[in-house]
Amino acid sequence: MNTPWGHSDSETHFERGLTLVGTPSHGGFLVGRAYAEKHLSPAAIAEGDSFGGYLAYEEDCDASIILLELPQTRTPFSPEHVTDEALIRSLSYWHEGYLLARGITPNAEAVANRKAFDARFGVNQ
Repeated sequence: MNTPWGHSDSETHFERGLTLVGTPSHGGFLVGRAYAEKHLSPAAIAEGDSFGGYLAYEEDCDASIILLELPQTRTPFSPEHVTDEALIRSLSYWHEGYLLARGITPNAEAVANRKAFDARFGVNQ
């Protein structure tokens, strides 16, 4: 399967329109647009990267959005890494605006860590 991260070497199909893909170097979730409109919040849809008929959620920074909104996607992962608390912590670092749009209070320590990183390296300034 062609993905934004290269050709997939592994695919986990949860249901039509919802696939976790891996490549030799990276991966993430591919969510069909129709599936997204039916099952994801507008905030989640806004964070997806357009890839043909899909929205892509990269494994390091964006996948926590899918894992939080669609708990059935957590099964391939270690349970301690996909608790609501762990996902909110990750999203607080990478996607604070998404959490706020969903009415979820971000983890203050993770937000502070991201702001310190951005200030130190001149990101978004």
